[in-house]
Amino acid sequence: ALVVPMSIGARTIGVISVQSSRPHAYTERDRDLVVAVAEQAAIAVENSQAVVQADQRARELKMLAEVSRALAAQLSLRTLYQTVCEEVRRVIEAPAFFVALRTEDGSAMRLEYFIEGNNVIEPRDTPLKSSIAERVMTSNRTLVFQTLEEINNQPHGIIGTDNVSNVRSLAMAPLRLGNRCIGVMSAQAYRESAYDDSSVRLLTAIAEQLAVAVQNAQLYDQAESRADRDPLTGVFHHRYLKTRLEEELRRSRTSGQAVAAVMMDLDNFKNVNDTYGHLVGDDALKMVTGVVMGAVRSTDVVGRYGGDEFMVVLPETTREQTEAIINRVTAELEERDLRLADGSAIPVKCSIGYALFPQDAEAAADLIAKADAALYQSKRMGRPATRLQRIGTTQLRLEGDFAPVSELLAALLARDRATRSHLEHVNRVAREFGNVLALSKGDMDSLLRASVLHDVGKIALPSHLLAKPGRLAPEEYELIKRHVTIGAMLIENIPGFKDAALAVKYHHERWDGKGYPEGLKGEKIPLLARIVALIDAYSAMVIDRPYHKRIEYDQAVRELCARAGSQFDPTLVEKFVALVESGGGR
Repeated sequence: ALVVPMSIGARTIGVISVQSSRPHAYTERDRDLVVAVAEQAAIAVENSQAVVQADQRARELKMLAEVSRALAAQLSLRTLYQTVCEEVRRVIEAPAFFVALRTEDGSAMRLEYFIEGNNVIEPRDTPLKSSIAERVMTSNRTLVFQTLEEINNQPHGIIGTDNVSNVRSLAMAPLRLGNRCIGVMSAQAYRESAYDDSSVRLLTAIAEQLAVAVQNAQLYDQAESRADRDPLTGVFHHRYLKTRLEEELRRSRTSGQAVAAVMMDLDNFKNVNDTYGHLVGDDALKMVTGVVMGAVRSTDVVGRYGGDEFMVVLPETTREQTEAIINRVTAELEERDLRLADGSAIPVKCSIGYALFPQDAEAAADLIAKADAALYQSKRMGRPATRLQRIGTTQLRLEGDFAPVSELLAALLARDRATRSHLEHVNRVAREFGNVLALSKGDMDSLLRASVLHDVGKIALPSHLLAKPGRLAPEEYELIKRHVTIGAMLIENIPGFKDAALAVKYHHERWDGKGYPEGLKGEKIPLLARIVALIDAYSAMVIDRPYHKRIEYDQAVRELCARAGSQFDPTLVEKFVALVESGGGR
């Protein structure tokens, strides 16, 4: 037999063996020939392996690039974990898979994402000590176990808990950020020896990409959380509250569980600021925040709606549970006073109102408005802690039947005291102009109602926004524009108010089609809406407002004429100007 090494330099990569049944069958020439063949074969095998390895590496790099693109597109941690699981399963055998992060104190692991087959297990904390996960994090390198015996030799299992059922192979890679390990990622298979060197390299590289993606997502969550938080009280602000309320209503439509919106504001808060200063006012807001946070459940969402107003979203609740939380807040505030630097104390009390979905309202904006109306009704009813005057529709001199909407009117007046004279004037001029136009009784009734309720949707907007002097920011203006749709929703289902609701909804449309909410143009805008738009603008010019001094009637007439055909119906402007010039509209 001839046995010749396949060598490249000093390295032997194999042998070539030639055998014969005949003694002394091979000569020196045969040996030299086999040596030459072995040398060429060694080179060929080396080149072939290099090609295979290069091809394998190219495939791995392509896979990693695809994984990198997939992970880079995710900023939600939950979606990120789902995505990395899908990518791992695409290139590695992984019927069971998990991602775990070290807890803040380092004593345990948080199973952030754990899936076996299609069964996703809820996140939970699990011990770290003496587990495979601890070994991976301590060594900061990937560990592979190819048999059930190897896995079972770990005293506390894979991650400090019972092992995944039927697992026979396991690969676990560290989530490394430089020299720091923040967690682990693991793939498990139901057969032994499932993970070769290529699989381990891929898993390790994907884990490194995941670590960076997790850090980015956490930073994004922190930044988003700060953006969603009120800097003074630390609770959510009104934009987040509205988004969250919409989400809870969607869940409620599926689950059938009620959702409550609770509105509250501090009684006499302006007096506190005026008497003791804004720093004390800030302390009062923080004190109320603490009381509310202590009264609600962990699933409830507390936020500062604006100024001295707070809002709480209570998912999966009942009327009794909601009232129990409100009672806890009021009882705690009755027992506590705000301590001042000089040792004195002042009482801090709140008025509170709430509404339930779907019992009281069918949409988020409507629910907030109903809760707000209930809040201001509680103020009107009066209580020892409240010094505000009672507000009722009887204080308004109005033409028309407003009994069905008295609470909404009360809430609107409580929000904006200065609107009283404006509403009375618009209502009075609407009667005059309706007579000029010879409206039917039905249209006249609807016009009178719309003249008073045209801005009722503003009760669902933050009060600081309504009182803001100067120009609104674009996002603030977009919020203000929603009041017409909200107002229409509040009254459209009240018997006799359907046409008034249309006028409320469209009274900010323009004749040239550049208005809102739908950009209606010309006579496509309901007639009553065109009338309210004209009278509302006229009244705003000739009635004193907090941030606007009235102008003379003749100047207002010139303004209306200048906007005829663009903002206003030109035919209505002509008839309205004639009314004013004859002494009407005053």
